[in-house]
Amino acid sequence: MEKRIYIKKTKKIVLKIGTNVLFSEKNKLNPLEKIAKDIVILRKKGFEFTIVSSGAIGCAMKKLKIKNRPKSLRKNQALASIGQNILMEKWDKVFSKHNLFTSQILFTYDIVENRQRFMCLKNCFSAIKSYNAIPIINENDSIAVDELNFGDNDNLSVFTSLLIDADMLILFTDTNGIFNKDPHKNKNAKRISIVEKLDDKIFSKLEDKKNDVSKGGMKSKLHSSKHAVDGGIGVVIADGRTPKLFEILQAQDIGTFILPNKIKKREKKNWLLFNEKIKGKIFVDDGAKKAILENRKSLLPSGIVSIKKDFAKNDLVGVYDKSCKLFARGISFYSGSDIQKIQGLHTRDIKKILKKKSADEVIDRNNMIILR
Repeated sequence: MEKRIYIKKTKKIVLKIGTNVLFSEKNKLNPLEKIAKDIVILRKKGFEFTIVSSGAIGCAMKKLKIKNRPKSLRKNQALASIGQNILMEKWDKVFSKHNLFTSQILFTYDIVENRQRFMCLKNCFSAIKSYNAIPIINENDSIAVDELNFGDNDNLSVFTSLLIDADMLILFTDTNGIFNKDPHKNKNAKRISIVEKLDDKIFSKLEDKKNDVSKGGMKSKLHSSKHAVDGGIGVVIADGRTPKLFEILQAQDIGTFILPNKIKKREKKNWLLFNEKIKGKIFVDDGAKKAILENRKSLLPSGIVSIKKDFAKNDLVGVYDKSCKLFARGISFYSGSDIQKIQGLHTRDIKKILKKKSADEVIDRNNMIILR
């Protein structure tokens, strides 16, 4: 789909504001004030906005005059708890000038793993919209641990986009898009205006730049963006220090636009796309793999060779071929222990063996996503 045609149809937008943008005053411009002013005008034209904002730890470091980000997890958690209030004050201040309320939502990764909580959060967003408030999202870093977090707010912004079924994700950072070289080091670096496909060629051109305050880099943004474009969401990476929201939504040549897949996935497929923390593994034969990949069929017990690591009914599992390559993820109708009893058997034998039958399929096609 052409860039201009896609953007013309865009209405629901997620903005991700990086830490480097938050503390920038390029040309004495407060980027938050400019973003808020643009949002107020664009909302009157029918656009909807959700903001994912980094900066809690950065706000605390600035307040406490700490130059280097601590390496200790507990100190970072403490700084996040101190800085989150300051961060929300900044957003509330710029929107209150326009008589708009802000809504704070702090995510934890168990929203991704627990589909019931995922749906509750989705309903919460609908309620916030009914109050005409601006949702401000951040990860709850005060209680997040390395084993159970989003990694950075690039990932969080993609998850938010998939959660609310956004049309576009705009990543405001400190560079005006993707360049063939690091523009901070090379004056001759050339901007890439449109990316039709995120592949190794694009990643090989990147030179990452990070600092002691922010966590993500350009590679992080592109890895995260792949989930968004696979989910049918267009992504723009642009300079947020001098934000040009109007121009982006007029399809002007600002930053880098990453084209989405043509077909937008259903909400459950988006949840499966983002949720990578599988509970167990199912290994299948060549016939089952071909049926899933080429014929878009469900996974039946007859095609299962073995499982690894026990899991419960309705858990998210990975589907692997005989060479141990992961090629699909899905929600299992049966526990791992039950699958071991029925693997290789016909569906008509399920009830006879288990004395019960949840479904003919172990994983229904509608509860499965193919990984390319």
